[in-house]
Amino acid sequence: MLEFAIIVPVLILLIVAGFVLSNALRKHETASGFSREAASRAYRECSAEIGETSALACLTTVERQLEAELIELYSGSEIITSLYRFEMPGTPCPTTFSPFAATTPERFHSRLASQDAVAANGIIDPELICETRAVAVAEVFIPQDDLFGRLGAIFFFQPEQFYNVSIL
Repeated sequence: MLEFAIIVPVLILLIVAGFVLSNALRKHETASGFSREAASRAYRECSAEIGETSALACLTTVERQLEAELIELYSGSEIITSLYRFEMPGTPCPTTFSPFAATTPERFHSRLASQDAVAANGIIDPELICETRAVAVAEVFIPQDDLFGRLGAIFFFQPEQFYNVSIL
């Protein structure tokens, strides 16, 4: 009986840890999949848009379509898309880029859609934008606000949100 009293709490702890870990992996994979799909659609559908207004309208449409699917899975989630362009062939490649068009986040702060994001963060190589002439970026935020997230605090694992970015 003593062995049972020692083993049961350990087993319960392992089961809860398994649920917490599997939930975190599921959210991370969901964020990864949605960011890849959003960047892919933004590049395919919006990179040929001529004006900034039409490109922004296109990015907003892509974002809303995918965000509707994502919110069905995790409420409070958000997708941010941006498009970087270089339209001056034959001129030297600049070291900084501003987004040609970028959707405005409602809840989360974009980590890439800022004036100096390309040069300062080093996440997007300016040479890539110059060579391809267009780069689409999609950021996905999934908030951690469910029961398993709170249980994660037991194991010192409780991110505020799951984040993934895809650059295409």
